[in-house]
Amino acid sequence: MVYGVEGFLHFTPAKWINFGGSYSWLEGITSLKDDGDYSAKVNNSRIAAPKILAYVQVKPTESLSLGLDMLHSFEQDRFSPNSKTGLYAYGEGRVPEYTIFNFKSNYEINQNWKLSLGIENLFNTTYQPAIAWWNARDSEFVNALGMRGTFMIEYRF
Repeated sequence: MVYGVEGFLHFTPAKWINFGGSYSWLEGITSLKDDGDYSAKVNNSRIAAPKILAYVQVKPTESLSLGLDMLHSFEQDRFSPNSKTGLYAYGEGRVPEYTIFNFKSNYEINQNWKLSLGIENLFNTTYQPAIAWWNARDSEFVNALGMRGTFMIEYRF
């Protein structure tokens, strides 16, 4: 059984700006032996850490649009390591919190031409996505991508 809450708010106080955010939290329990005993937690490979997303988008002119969003993933520490080996079972490792920011912009030169620029992980934060912690083994551990950008020139026929 999986249960949780998710909420989303969006505001447009003026034609040139909008902002909002969301929050999500999930939990899950299961019966490992399918005997009606629902005392075991569903592991992190199925249950994500709580998250907050916030964003702001501004349009200072008709042709220019700018946006910034933030994702904060909270720590998830729901399981204990094996008392003999000190290792976590698959999907049960501690997942640390992280916060990343992304930037996006569009500039419409005219009805046919548009320029776009996007920067993911704007502040080049070193973090590990939840999937990096599922096995909880150093040999399979990876960081998320650092800062990267995309520049597009678009022509509409």
